[in-house]
Amino acid sequence: MTGSGEIRERCFVASPSRSGELLACLSDAIAAAHAKDSPFEYQLWTENDIAGRELVAPILQNITSSPLLVADITFLNLNVTYEVGYAIGQSKRALLIRNTGLKGDIDLSNEIGIFDTLGRHEYRTAEDLANYLALPLDTRATSVDYRLDTVKRLFFLDIPGSSEAIRQMVSAIKREFRLYRSFSDEESIRLSAAFAIESVAASSGVIVPFLSDQYVGSEIHNYRAMFVAGLAHGLERPVLILKQSKVFAPLDIRDETSDYENPNDIDRLIGKFRIEVESSFERLNSRAPVEPGVLQKLSIGDPAAENEFTTLKSYFIPTDAFGRTLQGQVDLVTGRKGSGKTALFFQVRDRLRSNKDNIVVDLKPEGYQLTQLKDLVLRFLKAGSQAYLITSFWHYVILLEIVHRIVETDKTRHKFDHRITSKYQELVAIYRASDLDVGGDFSQRLLVLTRSIAERFTDAQIELDETLTSGHITQIVYTHDIRKLEGVLSEYLKHKDEVWVLFDNLDKGWSTGGVASEDITILRCLVDAAKKLKRELVQKGANFRAVVFIRNDVYELLIAGTADYGKDMQVNLDWTDRRQLVELLRRRLEFGDNNFKGKPITEIWARIFEQSGSAQIESFLDCCLLRPRNLIQLFQHCKGFAVNVGHEQISAEDVVNALDAYSRDLVTEINREISDVFPKANKLLYEFAGEPSEVSHEDLMVLAEIRQLDSSAGDQLVDLLLYYGFLGLPNADGNGGGRVTYIYDTHYDMEILKALARKRGRTPVYRIHPAFWPALRIQGKDATKQPQLI
Repeated sequence: MTGSGEIRERCFVASPSRSGELLACLSDAIAAAHAKDSPFEYQLWTENDIAGRELVAPILQNITSSPLLVADITFLNLNVTYEVGYAIGQSKRALLIRNTGLKGDIDLSNEIGIFDTLGRHEYRTAEDLANYLALPLDTRATSVDYRLDTVKRLFFLDIPGSSEAIRQMVSAIKREFRLYRSFSDEESIRLSAAFAIESVAASSGVIVPFLSDQYVGSEIHNYRAMFVAGLAHGLERPVLILKQSKVFAPLDIRDETSDYENPNDIDRLIGKFRIEVESSFERLNSRAPVEPGVLQKLSIGDPAAENEFTTLKSYFIPTDAFGRTLQGQVDLVTGRKGSGKTALFFQVRDRLRSNKDNIVVDLKPEGYQLTQLKDLVLRFLKAGSQAYLITSFWHYVILLEIVHRIVETDKTRHKFDHRITSKYQELVAIYRASDLDVGGDFSQRLLVLTRSIAERFTDAQIELDETLTSGHITQIVYTHDIRKLEGVLSEYLKHKDEVWVLFDNLDKGWSTGGVASEDITILRCLVDAAKKLKRELVQKGANFRAVVFIRNDVYELLIAGTADYGKDMQVNLDWTDRRQLVELLRRRLEFGDNNFKGKPITEIWARIFEQSGSAQIESFLDCCLLRPRNLIQLFQHCKGFAVNVGHEQISAEDVVNALDAYSRDLVTEINREISDVFPKANKLLYEFAGEPSEVSHEDLMVLAEIRQLDSSAGDQLVDLLLYYGFLGLPNADGNGGGRVTYIYDTHYDMEILKALARKRGRTPVYRIHPAFWPALRIQGKDATKQPQLI
């Protein structure tokens, strides 16, 4: 009973049983809160996953009947994570708490992304927590009212890295659902709670793999999987939790998993699940449409272009790079991660496909598909033979994929177009004459081909340092009559307008240990093979184009050292015009809400933010390092925090919380980008945690020594920190005021930035970009000068 005689509502406090110290603190805090006449009766229960614990159903029933769930995340637990997701799905308030007096799993929690993006209350002592629990806590539920997606009906929690089983899942999902929404940490780094909630709520079904702890990245993925599974169950969405039969599942989902032992099992389970999703869609679509809040219904697209290519054309900005690519003026489209390469890829593809007489082949190979080729072949050969083999390999892949696209797209047309009937049939006969499996999607075909080459290479018994001949290439690479295939294809293409081959994603799935020399060989040879095939087909009367989309840092920092650097026709996507980024954001906001149509960005901004103005918009641009994906992520964090607490506008507090979460995203992202090109600098940015906002050149050289780098490598380290926008150059007066020059202020010209640094003398001072301050807890006189987003 409370002091007024009212009956307290019961609330549960969930915590893992790993720490006796934590459990004692929680027990003391709950007792003290009750003594302070708290409005709730708190009941502590611990999660230990021991057989014999009470059944899951009563716990979920208790969550459903309670006004809120309090979950301690000082130490993480898979079952607690599931229950947090379930509570949100059941429209219950989930309050997260964390004891700052214990190290716990804070680093893991930050890597996962869910917990800090939901918001959490931090306490240090039992008395701190008791005072909090004694308050009339906010029981407003995190809203899950999102409009049902009638096109992308499935949400898939993708998996880091690769295995045969995983790729089989992706292939089966593409076959059964074609269009779907996904999360991949290759694209978004951390999973925000807002993104997970919206994705699950808008979907008619969810597929979640649960991984063995032997799998790299499994710990982070499985926490995300448990949260998403809890959400789906709470929202009453069908969810397929896939795991290998030998993998031990947490108690809360133990009876909900579907086991597989081979690829056929995966195909069968996903095929069967499609029927459940279709039934769920019909049920959900027959309901009265939900009326989401103002911010909830405001959609500005997705940071990952793969999730928005069906709507991208509505707000895409046709830049000069887009025009030059369509006109066939470039071989390479380069840009930093998040600059919009994949968005451009989709828009170029769709524009070209609008002409039915074009053959457009869009390929998204991933690094893991070439692993066997690297491990069994490339590391055995000397450089000259490597290039010969891989150029021939890509030449063959491109030819086969052009033919494959023709076979699929002209399956009906050839019957009614007498000009191509006989050539089509001849082409199909040659294509299918090989014993190579040409079924499945591109990823499967590429895997089959690389394995076939690796096996034939082994059978050929080529000696170390032996120079490969054309006979070797025919024996190892080709399984078709390549000259006959080229001849028939050339004749067929005379009846087509243009042939385009677009490559994206080649850097996806590269080793976490950094980009290897073999990766650069593979990329360089792809460009060379495309040029070679272009010369051959153009000579035979075909109008052929090939464009490779690749990260600019990989191209500039690694390929720049190769002999052919500078010979490629290249266009760079890195953004320098702030007006274009503002227009990009305006168009996305306009698409998300018809009330914003034709309105200037300042007026739109004023309707969304409690405090607004042009200075705030400029600060958003600075914080995103002029990368469109980062701009979208930052805005979505702001929206997510506001929606989580039921705000109709984004408040100053929402912005502060959003900046904190976004900063963690940014540190993780830039750390990964740096380690890709310079593995010795793995997780480099964490070395700056707690440091002042300004660092001297001498400080950086000391850091290089700590990392056991010589002076040359130390200079490279400084260059990388400047290149990725982590460091900039403050005004020469050295008083900390005025504008700081970052890489995007020099139109991404490193030579200008380095020249400015040299003019500061032998030991220039650098400024850490403010976007990194919250995550790294930057100290000193600038600590209070957080980015002016509010």
